[in-house]
Amino acid sequence: MTETLIKYPNGGRIEAYQMVDPYCNMLSRGVKQSDKIVVEETGVWRQSARRVIHNRIHREKQNITEVYIRTDSGLETIYKK
Repeated sequence: MTETLIKYPNGGRIEAYQMVDPYCNMLSRGVKQSDKIVVEETGVWRQSARRVIHNRIHREKQNITEVYIRTDSGLETIYKK
């Protein structure tokens, strides 16, 4: 969980907590660049990663052909069309 501090122009401050999923963020940036994506290891469960990819392909109609996660031991294939 990432803490985000929002500052308002009138000088008031409100603290907000925002869940940021780095895996989804990396996937979003990767899709803009290529249909073959390599993301860093974020500790996301592999099944969750596959579900996100499936939703992006079938619901959002994104063109994704391959997704790899970079681990200490090399690249791990998560999805391949």
